[in-house]
This record gives sequence, C-alpha cells and structure tokens, in this order.
Amino acid sequence: MKHGTRRTLMVTISLSFFSVANATTIMTSNCPDKFVGKVIRIRDSKAPSLSNSLKRLDISFEELQTKTSKTITILKYGPTRFNKGETYNVATNQGLICSIQKL
Repeated sequence: MKHGTRRTLMVTISLSFFSVANATTIMTSNCPDKFVGKVIRIRDSKAPSLSNSLKRLDISFEELQTKTSKTITILKYGPTRFNKGETYNVATNQGLICSIQKL
C-alpha cells in the first residue's frame, strides 16, 4: 500500500470513529424527559405487532417527585425487564428510552 493511500485510509477511519462517538454523545444528552419512577402496572400493549418477537408491554410508572403517572412502551421480549414495585431512574426522548437504571 502506498504511503498516501495509507494516510487517507487512516484519516477516513479516524473521522468515522469521531462521528460515531459524537452521535452517541448527542443521543444521550438529548433526553429531556427524565424522572425517577416506581412501576405501578405492567400490561400487554394494544399496539399491533407483526410477530411474537415484536410484541410490546406498556410499563406505567408513578413519578415519585410529582406523583403523576407516565407510561412507556417496550419490547416484551427485549433486554429490559421490569417488576411491579421497583424504582427506576428513566430518561426518554419522545417516548423512546434513552436510559434506564434500577435504583
């Protein structure tokens, strides 16, 4: 490989890594709806799904600070599991989960 080609390849790879890192930072910092909530209800979502693997659950929280109710929808067979009565730190953006941490 010629020296100029190798340099161009390294610059391209470096810029690609920077773009991915920058996008990740923007995504995590752009989650305006943050709350601490206790799970009060877990039920099958009425949202239509094409297959069993895409079935959804509606998770209802009681927001501890304001005592209001918030509901998020997740994949039923996804990586996140909730139990009624547990408390979580939740961050969402337009109803999409950015982060969830069990407290």
